[in-house]
Amino acid sequence: MTYKQRSKDKGTSGANMVSFFNAWIAAQNSYGFRHSGSLGAPPRDVWAVMTDFMSWPTWWQGLREIRRLDEGALARGSCIRSSWQGNLPYSLTFDAVIRDIRPEQSLSFFVTGDLSGGGRCRLLPVPEGTWLEFTWQVAPTRLWFRMSAPIVRSVFKENHDRIMASGGRGLASELFSRRMEIEVPHD
Repeated sequence: MTYKQRSKDKGTSGANMVSFFNAWIAAQNSYGFRHSGSLGAPPRDVWAVMTDFMSWPTWWQGLREIRRLDEGALARGSCIRSSWQGNLPYSLTFDAVIRDIRPEQSLSFFVTGDLSGGGRCRLLPVPEGTWLEFTWQVAPTRLWFRMSAPIVRSVFKENHDRIMASGGRGLASELFSRRMEIEVPHD
């Protein structure tokens, strides 16, 4: 084997190593989440609160800022930018673009920014009110986040789960508060 052939072979194994490392990092940075639960309100009421994005910061701990990047009725292509921070010393900002919307039933979207991927929120009527299911498949885009994931992946997931639990509690509280405003007679 000549020197040139050995160099060429080393280049191929180096490329294979880089390819393997990239695949491993990608796998460590793919996050799939599923959160679901029952709410004691009909889908119509849950939908009204869920699509009132501007009220979220009042009841969803961890949401630092949210704003529409377009105007008009919420529809396919509508874009919402939000910034989130949990208990860890970092925040994530991303744009959610609505892919599909079915009032009082479901909303799916894709995200770009500090996260890349997508999610779906489904509302299913049940005897006690609404079964809410939120699925989320994302990957971080920031280099420091991607490189640290193999070491602290479980911490990142726990931080996300805490923010979602806060959202669930906040949503239930907001639904209760709005129902009380409707049911209480005013003098």
